[in-house]
Amino acid sequence: MNNSVVIKGMKSGITLILDEELDFEELKAQIAEKFASSREFLGRSDIAISFEGRELDIDQIKEILDIIDINSDLNIIYVIDNNLEDNEVFDKEIEAIVRKQEEKAGFIRVETAARFGEFYKGSLRSGQSITSDNGVIIVGDVNAGATVIAKGNIVILGSIFGTAHAGCDGNYNAFVAALDMRPTQIRIGDIIARSADKKGKLLPAKKRPEIAYANDGNIYIEEISREVLNDLKF
Repeated sequence: MNNSVVIKGMKSGITLILDEELDFEELKAQIAEKFASSREFLGRSDIAISFEGRELDIDQIKEILDIIDINSDLNIIYVIDNNLEDNEVFDKEIEAIVRKQEEKAGFIRVETAARFGEFYKGSLRSGQSITSDNGVIIVGDVNAGATVIAKGNIVILGSIFGTAHAGCDGNYNAFVAALDMRPTQIRIGDIIARSADKKGKLLPAKKRPEIAYANDGNIYIEEISREVLNDLKF
């Protein structure tokens, strides 16, 4: 069995374990073969990736990411690597790669993956909560009685019926976005907006992505559009 390239799953994505001594050109060919043969198994998802077994420079990482992009349906949104000396330069390089991938997909960019923060896959039930020192993306629903608190932005790829508090450290430029916006409460900084239904019943689904943001001491909720995003100051 050839163990020059090993893909290992982790909570936030995958770890790519690479042979330390293999010629880099041969290693790239084996990475392409590994991901092509595992394409169906790996599926389609946004993931983070880390590297083990071999030190890589920025250019080598960029080449590997391009190979993964061609030979799989994965979207690498962040690279976890503690061995690079210049993390600021590295983050800029990765941001450029992510932006290129998003532009190919026609994605409206609202924040860079390198700065945005944490991903959570799964729905939050009543009584559950997430707290982040950055921003947070939730792939799932935030049900009634659940709470999300973040210093940055909150993006919910699902429905929100519970409470979301963005910019909890006083950042009034933070926002909350969701595919189905029916929260019990939204808070940005110390500005609070509650459900318009005073009886506490869930509002009917609007079936369109919306974004909540603060302006002049009030919270506004609008349908997401390029014009709205361009006006935000995040």
